[in-house]
Amino acid sequence: MKKNILLLLFCLLLSSCYVNKFNDYEVSQLPVAPPSLDSKMWIPITTSPIYIDAAVPYVSFISKKNIIYIYLNNKKQLIYLEHNPQANTTRQQNISSVLSPSYDISQLTYTEYGSQKILGIIEQQAGIFRFRSYFIYNNFSTKLQYDFKIAEFGGDKRLRLHFHSARKGNLLYTGTSFNAFNLTPSAEPPAYALSDKASPTGTAFTDLSRAGDSLALYYEGDLFKTYNFTDGSTIDGPSVAGLNSFMFSLREANDIWLTTTAAGKMGIYKVTVKDDGEITEESIKTDVLGSKGIIAKGSGSGYFLASQNAENKIEISQTTDNFETLESIGVANSGAIPPTGLDLLGLSGALYLSYVSGIELTILKYSKKGDDSENPEALPTAKITMESSKVTADVPFSVSAAASTGNNLTYFWYATPNTSVIIDNPVLSTTKITLPPSPSKVTITLEINDGIRSSSTTQEVTVS
Repeated sequence: MKKNILLLLFCLLLSSCYVNKFNDYEVSQLPVAPPSLDSKMWIPITTSPIYIDAAVPYVSFISKKNIIYIYLNNKKQLIYLEHNPQANTTRQQNISSVLSPSYDISQLTYTEYGSQKILGIIEQQAGIFRFRSYFIYNNFSTKLQYDFKIAEFGGDKRLRLHFHSARKGNLLYTGTSFNAFNLTPSAEPPAYALSDKASPTGTAFTDLSRAGDSLALYYEGDLFKTYNFTDGSTIDGPSVAGLNSFMFSLREANDIWLTTTAAGKMGIYKVTVKDDGEITEESIKTDVLGSKGIIAKGSGSGYFLASQNAENKIEISQTTDNFETLESIGVANSGAIPPTGLDLLGLSGALYLSYVSGIELTILKYSKKGDDSENPEALPTAKITMESSKVTADVPFSVSAAASTGNNLTYFWYATPNTSVIIDNPVLSTTKITLPPSPSKVTITLEINDGIRSSSTTQEVTVS
């Protein structure tokens, strides 16, 4: 009799565990219809659905070798997801230890500088907002970098953390207006100061690095403008009247691609910000059907465009003639639910589309057989050219990627170790680097990308 009672108690306990498990996935939490794409060439990068807290926008980032997504899931856990296109591997890590129990998270941002991975968080409690940033190491341990209060955070919740060098950085965000902090990460402890940036009437902006300075590019009073965080100067570009609903996306060297939307039609523009501060603008195409367009680089002269069509579905198109014609390569079957957080990223021969529908984050990879990524001769090859592998401490020296091969290349330079290293402009093919005194050799790394494939090489230098 005693054994039967114990067995019954064990069964009841076991059944209660299963009930608790099922409660984690209540029917109210599941989407009505799982989002998908009408093309078999678009494949999810994870085998199970990704349920998120849609009140906190996810963040995506193109790393040197990985596509990175960070999101808050439906259990209030902060998740770091990393996909390697070349190895076709995906790993996820719970990094909830950086969250404060007494605060609600409002927004995320992520950036990398050299070998450092940095996560930024906006948290709020009783109407008080603060910014916190953390270093994320390869073993996913974390270290607090910044922790300070900010003004009211709201509006469209744009947020961008940008480190131009080991000594310069900026936090840019929108509350009821455009706000910015100047950051000095190399200070002990890291220093910050509210910028005297005058708030533009518009809140569409992106961050840039030019000629050793950090800039904000924005649109105000029918003009594209830049603000220099180093000297506080503003430069006006050409007059382009009546633009609104901006979506900044692709960057190619000094060019920034963007779309604007009015009355269900998009305009595609390319804004060039030169090292001397000059701003030029080129209208690529107007009256493109759709809205909220995001542009990504394809192979050769090709580009991709993801946008919402008249049925509130995401349509992905490609062009090989500078948007004169567009070919549809898939439509997201998300029903009548307008997707949010639309993003389109390209790296290492792969194209990725991500968006939120209901409470599900969808990340799809585009795979097309027979393209030139299978041709080794079409792959880019990085090569570093410099006068000597022996350099003098605190004296700038030139490095060049001019001997690299590939089409429509973008560039990125960094050094290891990177403490107190100054790179005038890490995204130019030819730039200058200043290294501090070092008892050991320093490794200079060049990474190039043609929009869908990448290549890297290193050069060791001795500092005297």
